[in-house]
Amino acid sequence: MKKALIITVSPNHTYGGTEIYAGKLVNILKSEGWDITEFSYDIRNEKSKIKSSHKIIYPKNKYMHKSLFLTWINFIKIKHELNKFKKNNKFDLIINDTIQGFWWEYVPDNEILIQHNDIDFYNFKFVCQNKFIAWLISFLVKIFSGYKDQIKTHKRIVFYDETNKEYASKFYKKDFHESWCINLSRFTKDQIQKVKYATRNKIVYVGRLDKCQKNINFLIKLSKYLDHQICVYGKGNLERKIRKQKNMKYCGVVDNKEVQNIFSQYLSSILVSNFEGASFSSIESLSSSTQCILRDTFLCAKTLTENNTGLLLDKNISPKKCAKKINSYLSNCNIKEQCNKAKKLAIKYYTDDQFEKKWRQLIRQF
Repeated sequence: MKKALIITVSPNHTYGGTEIYAGKLVNILKSEGWDITEFSYDIRNEKSKIKSSHKIIYPKNKYMHKSLFLTWINFIKIKHELNKFKKNNKFDLIINDTIQGFWWEYVPDNEILIQHNDIDFYNFKFVCQNKFIAWLISFLVKIFSGYKDQIKTHKRIVFYDETNKEYASKFYKKDFHESWCINLSRFTKDQIQKVKYATRNKIVYVGRLDKCQKNINFLIKLSKYLDHQICVYGKGNLERKIRKQKNMKYCGVVDNKEVQNIFSQYLSSILVSNFEGASFSSIESLSSSTQCILRDTFLCAKTLTENNTGLLLDKNISPKKCAKKINSYLSNCNIKEQCNKAKKLAIKYYTDDQFEKKWRQLIRQF
């Protein structure tokens, strides 16, 4: 029996994008007859809650600590422990489902990296568009933290799509001929087709409530100029601030089993992040026949709003101008037409059927 190692951030395969992705891979590998071992950072310390039919290895050191410095020290120890584990155990296939790479990391030839961030996140260009300054920042971070661009350390990568692969080839001046393109997915084609058109509220936000990545302060500012209330689902350190906003309604946390039902109650989802990967919540939105309003801060944003499905906003737009564009767009929007467009886009790119077919083809090469 062939042996596979999956490296994950959490053993809870229902929590977020990377975790759900790992859960899908486990099911595919099992159905293909592989013996699976999972090495999990266990970033939320949930191992006591997890029951699994496959072997899960947890590091000796806890990832999270009240002290940021001690968290970092523990993470370094975990990385060294992972290196040792990979070297001492023979696996036919290793799948890296994480987002952190470091210069001391051992990467064997049979290891596949899954792209979970925009290419500009890996190379620090998202911080600054100037290529030299971005390189300088990444160099300093590397010196003081040990960080190394994962796209550089891996020769086998599963990119989101051809656009990301082409951009990476151009930026790194590298031919990724041993790489693949597999879009994220959340639901089957049948599940997407079953979503029915209905009278809908206007705008919803689903995701973490933080100011760094998700840029929730920007969302709060633009809400003051919107003609419509934003319904907010999620948790994070800005929850209290959202509850105080007149034009925002906090609706709690979404159960993953109910996510399609939640999104299908709205015409548009909104995401104003400073950086993203492929945006799992936006894929869930389209799969619920709900169009996306996105800032153009990541490559996949253009695909998620393809053929005027939803609204793509300039990344440098101010909150006031952003709200003005949204108001104008929604006032002239044909709800039924846009819902159908969103559904068609999801079926074109983001079904479980396509995801599983491509991963099975990839796995059978090992």
